[in-house]
Amino acid sequence: MSTKDEIAQKLIDWHFEVEPEITEVYRFIAPDEENPSEPIKLLEVSEATLTAGYVMPFGFGSTEEFPYRSVVALITPQEMQQIKNQEMPLPQGWDLSTAQVIAAPLKEDVRNGAG
Repeated sequence: MSTKDEIAQKLIDWHFEVEPEITEVYRFIAPDEENPSEPIKLLEVSEATLTAGYVMPFGFGSTEEFPYRSVVALITPQEMQQIKNQEMPLPQGWDLSTAQVIAAPLKEDVRNGAG
């Protein structure tokens, strides 16, 4: 069976694939992350989402492909800057200082005939 870290990376990769406007993902690691009941927590920054003015996490159950629960929030780049400036709070227990930051993979430039 895959580790929780491997499953989290697979989930992140899938999100980058299905939502190409996502520019980066923050994975929040809890002190008891190895506990199977602790969900994978992701904050996704997307150019294509609407500004809400707050972070609204959504919970998802486990599946055969992703055997851990997950909690995902989608924000704009401007909202991410507000979080970094401490002008907008994160959900309780989410701390940028312990988050892993995963940048979107480089996309092929179709304007130059690549792809």
